[in-house]
Amino acid sequence: MDKYGVTADRAALIKLILNRHKKGGGFVITETIEEGNRPVAYVCGQIFAKLESIQYAALKDLNAGIRERYFTYAMTSPASAFGRIFNLNSKHFTKLKSDRPGLAVTLDKELQELCKDVDINGFPATFSLEQQGQFAIGYYHQRQKQFNSSTKNKTEEE
Repeated sequence: MDKYGVTADRAALIKLILNRHKKGGGFVITETIEEGNRPVAYVCGQIFAKLESIQYAALKDLNAGIRERYFTYAMTSPASAFGRIFNLNSKHFTKLKSDRPGLAVTLDKELQELCKDVDINGFPATFSLEQQGQFAIGYYHQRQKQFNSSTKNKTEEE
C-alpha cells in the first residue's frame, strides 16, 4: 500500500474493471507502460506523474504537493486542471534549471516525450469514470517506471 491507500489489490481491481469490455480490441491495461496508441486519459496520468517528479526535484519533500492538491481535479477535469498545473510547473522548472540544470533538461525531455502523444484538438474538458481509471493507472505506471529507474541508478552508483 502506498501512502495514499492504493494497494496492489485495488490497482488490480481497477485494471480488471477497465479491461472487462476490451476483448474485441482497443486499449488494454497491462502491468507495463504501453507505447503507441494510448488513451489520452492514460497519457495525462503519466504526464501528471512526471510533473509531480519535477516539483519534487525542484522543491524536495512538501506537505502538500500537486498530488495532494490536484490529483482528483486533474483526473476529473483535465482541461482546466492541466492549465493550472503547467503554470506551477513553469515555476518549478525555473527553480530546477537554476539549481540542477542537467536534471532539468532530462526531466523536460521526458515531459515533452509524454506530451507529444496528446492531441490538443481532442483534449477533453472532463473524463468519464472509465477514463478516470485510465488516468490513475497511467499515473501509477509512470510512478513505477520512475521508481524503477531511480532504484537502478542508485544500484549502479554503489
